Amino acid sequence: MSIQTKIIPPKDRWVEIDLSAIKNNVRAIQNVINKNVNLMPVVKAQGYGHGLVEVAKICSMENIRAFSVANTTEGIQLRKSGIKGLILVLYDVPFNHVKEVIKYNLSVSVYSEKLAISLNDEGRKQNKQAKIHIPLDTGMNWYGLDRKNIFHFIEKILKLKNLKFEGIYSHLSQVDKKDFTQNQLKLFQETVSRLENRGIFFQYKHIAKSEGFLFYKNSFLDFIRPGILIYGISPSYKKIGRASCRERV
Repeated sequence: MSIQTKIIPPKDRWVEIDLSAIKNNVRAIQNVINKNVNLMPVVKAQGYGHGLVEVAKICSMENIRAFSVANTTEGIQLRKSGIKGLILVLYDVPFNHVKEVIKYNLSVSVYSEKLAISLNDEGRKQNKQAKIHIPLDTGMNWYGLDRKNIFHFIEKILKLKNLKFEGIYSHLSQVDKKDFTQNQLKLFQETVSRLENRGIFFQYKHIAKSEGFLFYKNSFLDFIRPGILIYGISPSYKKIGRASCRERV
């Protein structure tokens, strides 16, 4: 027998979000990078609990025109709230969401030929191109294509004319290990160069998230994807300034 319980939060407790602190955090990051590098804030999981739409809107006021989310539901919510620009869905897209992906002009991560074909077919139906980003696994061993398979995969889907090869990206998975991280960066750049030598180009390349921004300037490519950093939390667990929220009891 299973017992289900419903947790009701106490009425005398709430969280206050200081959007001006988030704005200041974003500006601090922008002041470090050069004008050729743009931010793609990670606003997944309701902006790490700070508010998906609210965080995206305050970032938009700082001329940020790209965001990354966990799923299509979050991406559609941003579009319906008036957020413009690039919205990248980081994780797997269900096949029954493909129609909405094209309708709401979402960019999606693709490493499945079946999904690529489905996006291409729906793009043709709507007379649009599906914007895809290819995730490259450079060491996380969890998500994306490895270097042995990425060339074969891309060459197979190049024939799909309603796909736009918008981006290629990876994740720095062990930033506390300098040699490992530098090898990830090397593998990523070498793979991109080999693809370009074959005439396969991507509009955007990105690999740095919060830790990359803080510790590896050579990871600054077309985008940086700061996550918890824009919320005032250091991934190195060191105090970095005013927090963006506080709990009151």
